[in-house]
Amino acid sequence: MVMARDLKRIDFFCQEYKTDCTIRIDESESGRPQLVAEYERGGHEDRKHFIVGLPADWTDQDTCDLLLLKSSAWTKRGWPAWEIRARDHGEIDLSRFWKGEQSK
Repeated sequence: MVMARDLKRIDFFCQEYKTDCTIRIDESESGRPQLVAEYERGGHEDRKHFIVGLPADWTDQDTCDLLLLKSSAWTKRGWPAWEIRARDHGEIDLSRFWKGEQSK
């Protein structure tokens, strides 16, 4: 079941990269929702964009929970929580790893 999303954009300061960040929820060309992070001064390896898939069953609350996570509790590598699964495990979709959920 695809969840209705009201969350479209969040602007905040990304502590891990010491830069302003905009998070958007977009539909990809395939129609799958994606979390898109845009960093004002660049993120990992100075990249200004990061994209990862959102599972179809994710709610806006799941996304907000992820954005509020302290990444230092999950990795010592210095990237934000929404990048952990992709950077540490090469995954293309998010999971609720902080709740013990395994990738699908």
